[in-house]
Amino acid sequence: MDRSLTIGYNPQEMSDSILARVSRFSLYFLDTVNVKEVYKIVVEKGTELLNGVDGGVLLQRNGIFELVYGTSESMQKTKARKKGFAYQAFTQKKTIVMVDPEKQEEDFRNAHPNLKDIGIVSAVFIPLSFQKKSIGVLVIRFDKKISFTRAELDALNIFGAMATLSIRKALLYSETVNALKTRDLFMSTAAHELKTPMTAISGYAQLLNNKFQDPSSSEYRWVHNLSSEVFRMTQLINELLIANQIKSGKFKYTWKEVGLRSVLDETIKNFTREFPDRVITFKDKLDQEDDTITADKDKLLQVFDNILDNAAKFSSQEKPITVSLFADDLHLVVEIDDQGEGIQKTDLPHVFEEFYKSQNDHFHQGMGLGLYLVRIIILHHHGTIRINSKKNRGTRVTIQLPKRNYE
Repeated sequence: MDRSLTIGYNPQEMSDSILARVSRFSLYFLDTVNVKEVYKIVVEKGTELLNGVDGGVLLQRNGIFELVYGTSESMQKTKARKKGFAYQAFTQKKTIVMVDPEKQEEDFRNAHPNLKDIGIVSAVFIPLSFQKKSIGVLVIRFDKKISFTRAELDALNIFGAMATLSIRKALLYSETVNALKTRDLFMSTAAHELKTPMTAISGYAQLLNNKFQDPSSSEYRWVHNLSSEVFRMTQLINELLIANQIKSGKFKYTWKEVGLRSVLDETIKNFTREFPDRVITFKDKLDQEDDTITADKDKLLQVFDNILDNAAKFSSQEKPITVSLFADDLHLVVEIDDQGEGIQKTDLPHVFEEFYKSQNDHFHQGMGLGLYLVRIIILHHHGTIRINSKKNRGTRVTIQLPKRNYE
């Protein structure tokens, strides 16, 4: 059998096993998740591996092969035939070589007459498939006759499988990124559109609240429930707006020196107004130590409001909530304890993730943004936050904020 091409052309590489070379070349395209970059690397490394002239990646979409990347103008203009070599490699999930030296090279040129003018004599069609799933074909073309041993063909099938994994990973990543962008755009648009009517509804709810003052009346209970739901919806909308500001880099901080005691005092007053029947205790353990920190007061208020709101939601009304303030060598520390239902062990590692929604009882309400925003704010204050919890034993949230630096 006439053999005019050996896979690889570096003398050192020729001493290596074909499988080792395939593995080494495959590493180049397993490192990126950019779809276009993956196509480029797969074709370039495949062409380099086989010492070909040019190449391209064909993906089948809706029953039609589409060239998604080609290294030459000629390759970009070549269209796959419905029952051609690419189709055979795709459906049979095996590498097909044209022209086999034992056949007439006219077989190949008759299939694609334009190749005669550019000197393309043969080609190899490597299926892009893994297990039972085929997505397309990698084509490498040559200006000389080629042939491969069975071991080399098997190695090329492995090369195709590795390329397939890389392409599928990049495609899935791209789809995920686009889906997240669509979701974020929808959330941002919805939040902005809802803010105006919710402001009007909130105003009318306050007017009704002022009108019906008798706690024993049905109207009072209705208005009270309405006000609570309006407050909850307003919080959700604000969280969506803030999440969008964080992603777009528009979430700004106003840094000032503030007393942490005053922030906690204001937070507890807000909580008492919202939950007048709840028992909350503040334990100041600083012993006259300076409580000044550099912070954005409004955002810290948002942090503590959110945590206390969670404590109230997930603990019974008769259970007290405790806020403690103390210091270590470098930080002022705030601990918020409730005696509520606690958090499932499987949920704890995920509670600070954006849009995280537990399948269990805890965190089943809301958008799953509250603790995500809390964590972002604390991190921007160069602090830390952690949560310790046991099911039916309660939850402790610990926040450390750096002391004011006098140097």
